[in-house]
Amino acid sequence: MPQVDKNKIRENKIRFGMWRGTPIQFRKPQSQQELAAELGTTEVSLSRWRNDPLVLEIERCAMKRMADGSMWEIVQQQVQKAKEGNTQAARFIADITGELKKPDRPTQIGKIEVEFITKNKDGK
Repeated sequence: MPQVDKNKIRENKIRFGMWRGTPIQFRKPQSQQELAAELGTTEVSLSRWRNDPLVLEIERCAMKRMADGSMWEIVQQQVQKAKEGNTQAARFIADITGELKKPDRPTQIGKIEVEFITKNKDGK
C-alpha cells in the first residue's frame, strides 16, 4: 500500500481552498478537473474536501481578502455619491465611521415623561 504524504495533502487542500475562494473568472486552472490533474489527485477527492474545515477556512480567508481589497474603492464611490446628495450613501458613510449612533433613549417620549420633565425643570 502506498504511503500517504500528509504534508502534500495539506498543501493540496490549501491550494484547493484558495482556488475555491477565487472568483470563477479569475481561477487558474479554470476547471476542477484541471486542478485535480495539476495537484495529482482526483475530482472525487476535491469534492470530498469541499467540506473539510481547513479548505473552508482557506476559502473564507481568500474571499475576505478579495473583498477587503475592494472595500476602499467602494467607500470612495459612496463618499462621492454622498457629496452629490445621495442620502443612502451619506448614511452608509456615517454608519461605518461611527457618526450614525443609535440614541441612548427613545426619540419619542410619552406624555407622562413630558409632564415629569416639565414639572422637575420648573422645580415644582
